[in-house]
Amino acid sequence: MPASPRYAAPTSSPERKSNVLSTTMGEDQADSKSRPVQADQQAQVTACLQQATALHAQGTLDAAMAGYRQVLAWRPDDFTALHLLGVAHYQTGQAAAAIELIQQAIELQPLQAAPYSNLGLAFVALRRDSEALQSFNQALQLDSKYLEALNNRGNLLNDMGRAAEALADFDRMLALKPDSAEALTHRGMALQALGRSKAALSSHELALQVRPDYPKALNNRGTVLRDMGRLAAALASFDRALVLRPDFVEALNNRAATLHDMQRPAEALESLERAVQLAPHYAEAFNTRGNVLRELQRPEAALASYRQALQLKPDDALIWSNCGSALCDLQRPGEALVNIERALAIQPESIEALNNRANALRDLKRPEEALRSCEQALQLKPDSVAALNNRGNAQLDLGQTQAALDSYDLARQLGPASAAALTNRSLALQQLGRHEEALAGFAQAVQLQPDYAQAHWYAGLCRLQLGNFAAGWRQYEWRWQVPGIKTGRRDFTTALWSGDPPLQGQTILLYAEQGLGDTLQFCRYVDVVAARGARIYLEVQAPLRPLLEQYSDRARLFTVGESLPQFDYHCPLLSLPLAFHTDLPSIPSQTAYLQADSAKVAIWKQRLAHYQRPVIGIIWSGNSQHGNDRHRSIPLAQLAPWFSAKATFVSLQNEVRETDREAFDAFRRHGLVDFAQDLHDFSDTAALLTCVDRVVTVDTSGAHLAGALGKPTTLLLPQNADFRWLLERTDTPWYPTMRLIRQTTPGDWREVISVVAASLGLR
Repeated sequence: MPASPRYAAPTSSPERKSNVLSTTMGEDQADSKSRPVQADQQAQVTACLQQATALHAQGTLDAAMAGYRQVLAWRPDDFTALHLLGVAHYQTGQAAAAIELIQQAIELQPLQAAPYSNLGLAFVALRRDSEALQSFNQALQLDSKYLEALNNRGNLLNDMGRAAEALADFDRMLALKPDSAEALTHRGMALQALGRSKAALSSHELALQVRPDYPKALNNRGTVLRDMGRLAAALASFDRALVLRPDFVEALNNRAATLHDMQRPAEALESLERAVQLAPHYAEAFNTRGNVLRELQRPEAALASYRQALQLKPDDALIWSNCGSALCDLQRPGEALVNIERALAIQPESIEALNNRANALRDLKRPEEALRSCEQALQLKPDSVAALNNRGNAQLDLGQTQAALDSYDLARQLGPASAAALTNRSLALQQLGRHEEALAGFAQAVQLQPDYAQAHWYAGLCRLQLGNFAAGWRQYEWRWQVPGIKTGRRDFTTALWSGDPPLQGQTILLYAEQGLGDTLQFCRYVDVVAARGARIYLEVQAPLRPLLEQYSDRARLFTVGESLPQFDYHCPLLSLPLAFHTDLPSIPSQTAYLQADSAKVAIWKQRLAHYQRPVIGIIWSGNSQHGNDRHRSIPLAQLAPWFSAKATFVSLQNEVRETDREAFDAFRRHGLVDFAQDLHDFSDTAALLTCVDRVVTVDTSGAHLAGALGKPTTLLLPQNADFRWLLERTDTPWYPTMRLIRQTTPGDWREVISVVAASLGLR
């Protein structure tokens, strides 16, 4: 089942506030407590200092710093030179050196506000927020109307998640200077952090009335518009900012995030490539680029971009979480979980990380833990649409279908549904037997996102389940675009055969594509293709090769991974029903289309001769990694009512799970026969199956083998069974000798087990 959107929305950070540094030299600064210099040096020192401050104001920092150092060589305790050299160090990325120099200046003149404000900025650069806040507070104690300190403290408080206090500082600034465009847009940022989007937008608009060509206000207005869902207006705001300032990387990043939301990922990527070229140390652009690359279904490149972002910002929880999402895309959920747990160690209340952890846990087949992660997210943010959808996914995995539907519906009430959420909701409706509503939901998902493969594919499965083969097989072809299936797609240079042209005298490769059971079910089409006069190459999984060698008079067999000769056409086995326009009446359903090796059958007949009849082969669990294993496998202990009957039960399991080991050992003591050590491949199993009287099995490859051999078979099905078993029927057109017994209550096998016991005369 597709995950709801298994990643967080792309980063839309406002421009980092350009905090004001005071580099001017007031009268009190000139009256330094410096030691006296020779009279003939005084004019030289003053001139050097004035020249250095002028160069500093012009942005010629290296020359300015050289001038300050010359002044300090003459006068080591010059307040102004120490302070402004510290400022220049901060501006060149040397925050630690800046702190040391500015603190020396403060020791000389502890009653100046400007050095405290600039010291605070240096602490911010080193993420020493508490010391930064203390410095800004000291500046404002010395001068309560010092605008730069109010601005800097407000920015820091907003970054620390204390937006209400930040708003108070920006309001104080505006009381002192009502026409400050910077204070207005920073005020808008604080309002945005408080969730007051309309007020935030108004504040940015006021900033633009004061200064229409203010790129920062345009960028910040764009972020609010994007949060409000007004994407076209947001994009226009970012574009206008970039006209005024083409190298504005924050606007480029936010523009890309908006284009991503507008499902224009290729344009978004162009914007981001420009951003990372202009600012190779801007982590947010690499993070957003990773999000866009995931949208473009390039998970390897996305992961590489996230890792570049982490090199620049190693303690960013969101980036670690996004790495986890990319690893889930790459079907590496164990690694994904490690990355997401790292995110939660940094930010335990990250809604995005909690949601992504739920996705990774579902991929690891740990739905109970996934559900708990969703509940944690919802405790923090009850109206989180993503968490509600993910909770629905986990509930669906656990068979809590009505609860899942309730979660999806609540999510739809709170916000627009994604194609993934609509698809998952439709799966819940399908499991509840509301197939027409499910199909309508799949159609809505496709309308919202026409290329959303999962919606097409699941709609195809739903139609096949309803017996609508004509439309179902067509939509089933979308499987090649579904993550997890598309990785098995084969890219041959020859044409895919879809029923035309004629195959007489042509060579065609037919090949296994999914599970062993699928190969056993659809290998029947080899005879249908052979009747068209084709030369056939048949590629199958290694465990099936010995059994399917019986096709060697009609096809040349290959094991998956072997080198293949040239061929004219190719067709995967599960596309053959579409190629032959298979409907219910035309299913190739001869009673037995596979036979066991006669020599092996003779051996098994001899071995079973002395066992009490009837001899019943049983399979109670399938592949534990199968996505639906939780619903289709049965704990062995639940079959206990059968073992009091006068019959011989033969285990046909290749492996016994640890959770079944205790029951298995107990049943062996009461007569359960285990030949697992003698079953090396499917040809051995086929021979044994031929010699038992009946097979009772869950939906796994053993069921298909028994059906293909024409063996009387009882198939135990969960309430919402796989598409191939259709609905409500007790028989199947695929296997004439098979009887289907279905659950009536999801997850409850007791009635099924009782019905089997009665039908086989076991009670």
